Amino acid sequence: MLWWKSLKSAPSHEDEAFYQNAPKVRELLAEDKILHLTVREFEILCSKTHATMDHIIQVPLSVLGHPEQVSMDKEGRLKLFAPLIMHERNSRGWDVRKPLHYVLYGCTSSCIWHRLYHAGRDSSYTIPRYGLNSIAELAGWARPKIAPPRNGRTSKALRALGFEVKIY
Repeated sequence: MLWWKSLKSAPSHEDEAFYQNAPKVRELLAEDKILHLTVREFEILCSKTHATMDHIIQVPLSVLGHPEQVSMDKEGRLKLFAPLIMHERNSRGWDVRKPLHYVLYGCTSSCIWHRLYHAGRDSSYTIPRYGLNSIAELAGWARPKIAPPRNGRTSKALRALGFEVKIY
């Protein structure tokens, strides 16, 4: 912690995550907004989450509608990924906005972890190609007082500090 504090700037864009991305995620995922997100707003939301952007680079270009291409940058992939996910439906007929609303606002704050599991692992709730890591990260940024932000990096940091957390 002393090392980090001694730096002139955040080594991995943490300042951007805290001061720019998190407020935008909270704004887009506000209870009165989440069910009305546009494709463009969902694209912005995806761009603000590390887990989603990591996933996007692994999605085959054929899935994104460009089987003829060998490579594409993250920004190009994001522009194709967001509408793809927004048009997907789970077995309940829900688009991605509904499971996100379910996780964040579906019942009391104490059961957010159960809803998170459903949205990320229960086949009747899941949206193809939008998984647990992305949803968990969003939950942390949108509702940090009840679901602290967690991703692979924060899990590793917690382990380094002596907490027995699962690194997934």
